[in-house]
Amino acid sequence: MGQSRKLILAALSDYKPKSHREIVKATGIGGSAAYNALAACWKKGLVLRTKKPIYEFERIFKGRGGMTQTTRPYHLYVLRLEGVDSLKSHDTNLARTLSETEKQVDSMYFEYLDRLVEKAPATNKCTISSVLVVRYLERIADHATYIGESIIYLATGEKVTLR
Repeated sequence: MGQSRKLILAALSDYKPKSHREIVKATGIGGSAAYNALAACWKKGLVLRTKKPIYEFERIFKGRGGMTQTTRPYHLYVLRLEGVDSLKSHDTNLARTLSETEKQVDSMYFEYLDRLVEKAPATNKCTISSVLVVRYLERIADHATYIGESIIYLATGEKVTLR
């Protein structure tokens, strides 16, 4: 695996969704190299990406020129959870670790909501979109935990609640 991919996976190892710009900033890789490495990781199934781009609208005051508005589309990337691998191999130990990952995602979700309430007093389309994306990621983690419970039941016959 290339050095760029290793740096990107390390940057995403906290399971927090990040944009391309945030990954470039965290890794120090050039923009096009980071984009190519992200695309390769996404195609191999190592990271997940938002299906549709999220649009960020920014209005900038340019002095005498007045206000200018820019629109920037971007995707969010997040490291893939271990649930799929444990399902393929019926690995109960890996399925049990999903509970810890789900708790981390839940805490990140609530931290994000707290930060959003503090920073963004007004709601706009970008704020609503980002809240929905984070909420959907939190639900994905919940469903991965349900999958882990099913894997344990299939492999051992034991009913376990990981939540």
